[in-house]
Amino acid sequence: SKECEFMSIVQGKALAMMAIDFMVSEENIKEVFEEHQSELVRLYESAGIAPTEVTPQQ
Repeated sequence: SKECEFMSIVQGKALAMMAIDFMVSEENIKEVFEEHQSELVRLYESAGIAPTEVTPQQ
């Protein structure tokens, strides 16, 4: 259903935001990011965000 789909997108975005907050609060952002990259990419994809937008800018 549309409502269910919407909720999963909202949850995905919330998880993505939490992941970003966690990553930013870490001193070794890159290491943490690489460790969880596949997991995060899955989250972002389920939230309808392209993985290219996930990669931290240098």
